[in-house]
Amino acid sequence: MNKAVSLALFAGGILLIIFGVSAAGSFSSDISRFFTGAPTDKAIWMLIGGVVLSVALHLTVVKLTCNENGDPDILLLARFHTQPGGA
Repeated sequence: MNKAVSLALFAGGILLIIFGVSAAGSFSSDISRFFTGAPTDKAIWMLIGGVVLSVALHLTVVKLTCNENGDPDILLLARFHTQPGGA
């Protein structure tokens, strides 16, 4: 249950990043960038919120999973099933 909620929030963070990038490229953001040199506050906060949700929750899920398995607190992105020294 905990993992499901964390993964749902992680997906929400990814969606916030997508909407933030979209808002940063909008017409109102272009006007704001012309006068202030920065996109709208809404776009910036969506990007920040999405990054924070995605990174913090991803680290939480990885840490919980690794602690349950007795492994170190890292996520291995690849695992090779070969014998040392060859085949």
